[in-house]
Amino acid sequence: MASINGLRPALAAPQRIGIVFSILSSVSYGSAPVFVRWAYDAGAVPLTLLASRYVVATLVFLAVLWLAGRPIAMPKEHRFGGVIAGVFFSIMAYSYLFAIHRIPVSLAALLVFTYPLPVALLGRLRGEPLRPSRIVAIAAAFIGLAVALGVEIGELDLLGIASATVCSLTYAFGVFYFSDTIRGADPMVVTLHATATAATIFVPLAVIEGSLSLVPGTALGLVGLAGVSITYLLGVLAFFAALIRIGPLKAALLAQLEPVVSILSAVLILQEQLSLVQSVGIAVVLGALMTLAR
Repeated sequence: MASINGLRPALAAPQRIGIVFSILSSVSYGSAPVFVRWAYDAGAVPLTLLASRYVVATLVFLAVLWLAGRPIAMPKEHRFGGVIAGVFFSIMAYSYLFAIHRIPVSLAALLVFTYPLPVALLGRLRGEPLRPSRIVAIAAAFIGLAVALGVEIGELDLLGIASATVCSLTYAFGVFYFSDTIRGADPMVVTLHATATAATIFVPLAVIEGSLSLVPGTALGLVGLAGVSITYLLGVLAFFAALIRIGPLKAALLAQLEPVVSILSAVLILQEQLSLVQSVGIAVVLGALMTLAR
């Protein structure tokens, strides 16, 4: 019989793979703003991007499942699980877009990324351990993120702050719901139903606003539009894969790498400047995430 020590590497493997998927998800989501910038510069608007990315994602997931000969229906016990997940997706996406129209982007991002605290508290209520080192790491990551984003408070806009807070809380509750749902169903089928629901919400809104036809007319704009869809596809699939292996708490906490990737992408690709203070903030976030990954 194999010893317990001999089994530990095998038991740890899913954790390591889950962390890799979590990093891949953050890199995918975090690089999306570069493509968003290109699409915006070519004439696209937020609802154009939301409608197109969910339509493209739905068609891709549908094609993959069909080619693989896998069923596309949700199991009876989770019949509406994908639809509810799609509602979570939609609330998070729109509340964040609304927030950045009312308050500085840096402040909106910081408020959205306060979700580790409610995630940790919800996890504790569900029996997840909340070690002192994890609490310190959460606080350090938040402070480092504030420094890295260069948050500007300005005049407080209560609607903008409330909208960003709604996004944060929706993420916190949603991540546990996603985790429970994909354990009883095919993650790709759940994602298909979620993206189809979000497309059903945002396409009519884009039609009403008249923004569905605002497709970028330049090559760089089309690359931006395609990039937004591709980064979303990779991001959501990798995040669900991480959820299965490391659970909602650790997956949500490691997702704080996303804004760091966004900053670095802007520096490397869009030639934006990175100050010494921001570099220190990024270093603090990365150190905190290394602690959380243990």
